[in-house]
Amino acid sequence: AVAGSSVITKNILMPAGYKDAELEDQIKAEADQYIPYSIEDVNIDFQVLGPAEDAEGQVEVLLAACRRDTVDDRASVVTNAGIDPWVIDIEAFVLETPAPCCGIKCPTKAAIMRLPWWTSARRQPPCW
Repeated sequence: AVAGSSVITKNILMPAGYKDAELEDQIKAEADQYIPYSIEDVNIDFQVLGPAEDAEGQVEVLLAACRRDTVDDRASVVTNAGIDPWVIDIEAFVLETPAPCCGIKCPTKAAIMRLPWWTSARRQPPCW
């Protein structure tokens, strides 16, 4: 996991109705206004949180960005241990990952940002 201090998170509003690929393209096109680094230097992920409460026709999206070198450093540690990384999570969101497996109900607006990790066998993590 990367420390929260290494990650920029921002709730943004986007027009509702985009398909996943369209939303991803739109977020990448607009991300430079939220991220103080070149888009080529960061890994970006996002999670649609749901309809915006105060803006009709909009969805609230959680945008997360981390410098690519920080993510690469974490991935290289895992790779050097003989594991093929799938996900590098944000520390603040790590505890939400196993919550459904443990019968814990997360808040309705919880989101988990992931850059793929799991094992070299490419097994699906439990409860995903």
